[in-house]
Amino acid sequence: MQITKEMLSPAVMSQDDVAAFVARYGQGPEGIVLFAIEILGLEPDDNQILILQSLFYSDYISISSGRGIGKTYSIAIIALWVLCTRPNAKVLVTSNTADQSKNTLWQPLNKILKASKVADWFQGNSMNIWFKGNPEGPNIQRLIWSEHNVEAVSGYHSTNMIYLCDEASKYPNVVIENLYASCTETWNKMFLFSNPTRNSGYFYDTAEKPAWTFHEIDSRSSKHTDKSKIQELIDENGEDSDVVRVQVLGKFPRLSATNIISDDIVRKSMSAAKPNIKANYVVSIGLDVGGGGDPSVWFIRIGLWCAEIVKLNTEDQETIISKSVQLVEKYKADFLCYDKTGIGHFLGGPLSQRVKQTCQVIGVQKGEASPEQDCVKKRDWIYRRFSDWFKAGGVIGQRPEIRRQLLVTEFFYDINGKIKLILKELIKKELNGQSPDEADAGALSCGYVGDLIHQPFNRKISESTLASDLLESSKW
Repeated sequence: MQITKEMLSPAVMSQDDVAAFVARYGQGPEGIVLFAIEILGLEPDDNQILILQSLFYSDYISISSGRGIGKTYSIAIIALWVLCTRPNAKVLVTSNTADQSKNTLWQPLNKILKASKVADWFQGNSMNIWFKGNPEGPNIQRLIWSEHNVEAVSGYHSTNMIYLCDEASKYPNVVIENLYASCTETWNKMFLFSNPTRNSGYFYDTAEKPAWTFHEIDSRSSKHTDKSKIQELIDENGEDSDVVRVQVLGKFPRLSATNIISDDIVRKSMSAAKPNIKANYVVSIGLDVGGGGDPSVWFIRIGLWCAEIVKLNTEDQETIISKSVQLVEKYKADFLCYDKTGIGHFLGGPLSQRVKQTCQVIGVQKGEASPEQDCVKKRDWIYRRFSDWFKAGGVIGQRPEIRRQLLVTEFFYDINGKIKLILKELIKKELNGQSPDEADAGALSCGYVGDLIHQPFNRKISESTLASDLLESSKW
């Protein structure tokens, strides 16, 4: 008999119906798979079935995987299954940042719930999902913490409680230790999911800890991944490179991945006071050219200061060129560095003809070899220089969108010890499909060879005139 949403309506279900539901879906490893298929309308593949059924063989499960294996859907299935089948259930889902837990966990979980046959059972908001009419009862809770507030993950104790932790490789040890220590009652369980970006820390140690069941999942074995994209990554980097080990094989790297610009530095940059403008400060504009629905973004950098970010939802060449000329003249720019890929390929000639000769127009082909030996490609190089700018004291002001984008922009060292960023497609996935346009434009503002802060030549204008003009025209 086919299960319908109407059959599971709270208005028609009896206590016997509830008992039959729990008996069919809640009693064993086959039940959770049936729940995913019949109630949620999903079709888990072999990897996801392995993850789901691990729940019945261990209390502590660690999943180290390549990208794209469907771990977000696995988390959603487990969360909803526990809530629907365990009495007085408490489900806590979390990730390494609040944005990550909202965009990559909570939103997909709610989408799956709304499309399911039990959608009418529940209510929810941005932090909790509960049975209608019982907000204090069994629930799924979005747990938010930070390394400066690890107490946020302390103090949870309940029977039938489970923690579902995404991006666990990035957690400070104390966070996982606190969660683990709270699992002291009947049917307390814990899942750690992550791409294995670091070769140290609690998540790394679970591969050897006796209490933990550790699974390593290769992206190539998943029905959800694009095998041609995976092969491109392998061909470019080599199967034994750290990039492929982490992004595809689900294996820990020899050298850990890390943010190209640390979050501590970004946060200091956001809260720092506006720097004084000096006459010999370089003025550089980075232009990330829009395409495929993404906006065109200009990042205007004056020495150590991000003076303005401009966004236009356009792919029209004349509009992009006119706005570029306007900003070059407004800020008396020394450099205009634009993304030469895609639509940007056609901008170089018109831009060079229309901007003042005092401004050097540079097309950055991100896939070309880096002009310096420490990076693989120009894309890696401009981001390394952007990192250098932050470390020198660069100030971006209150621009949380840049911080969010940089939090998921990581790099590895390749087999030759050179810096290599993770693929942009992976960054976009972490940003819930959005492109890191502001961060790309900021990196492009560093896309010339030369001093990041000061001009390589003397500007023929007084410091007082320059400062007053720029302060009047800039936003802060």
